[in-house]
Amino acid sequence: MIRLFVVGPLSIGQTVSLSTEQSHYLINVMRCKVQDTVNLFNGNDGEFCFQITEIAKKCVRGSVVTCISVQKKLPSLTLIFAPIKQDRLSFMIEKATELGVTHFQPVLTQYTAMKRLNRDRILRIATEASEQCERMCVPTCAPLMPLQQYMQDKTEGTHIAFAYERLALQGKGAPIDENLNAVIIGPEGGFSKEEVSLLREECRPISLGPLILRAETAAIVGLDRLRR
Repeated sequence: MIRLFVVGPLSIGQTVSLSTEQSHYLINVMRCKVQDTVNLFNGNDGEFCFQITEIAKKCVRGSVVTCISVQKKLPSLTLIFAPIKQDRLSFMIEKATELGVTHFQPVLTQYTAMKRLNRDRILRIATEASEQCERMCVPTCAPLMPLQQYMQDKTEGTHIAFAYERLALQGKGAPIDENLNAVIIGPEGGFSKEEVSLLREECRPISLGPLILRAETAAIVGLDRLRR
């Protein structure tokens, strides 16, 4: 079943015009016809069956036929990360979305090599992953900000697991606290001594195993540990 995320309210009987990009996908990639159905969700109202009633050159229109599933809310789960190379970042965003991340928070650290971030691209990848994995909401993504600023301004109730590889090397891996709802992953060059000191004070250090992991691998392992 084709699933598409749409912006705006959804209700039975409503007429919906899909975006140009979504229309192109249905017409030219999936070869959809009038009377074919797809599923629509918006992260708020649930998931609905949408029947195509009109196919124009660049626009697909139709009506919402029935509600398939009521909205299901995912537990809050934040991935805090320093930007990495584009192909690896794409992989990380996709897999983090599949693992249930509800919010992405990019941060600048002292050793961050990539100083810019395309939020629109991150949201596009997260949207496509959400459509594929059958979750009913799309993660949000905050603007890039310095690590120290985020630690000062973070939302109350955010309990962060600090993925610190040196714990395993020292034989000091800590058990996972069930209250943790965020994980922070360092850049390819690791955290500076000052950042490690700050994070060890503000977060709960956890071990991700005996090996030094790439940033995208560390994100997946860290998120999986929090979900258990």
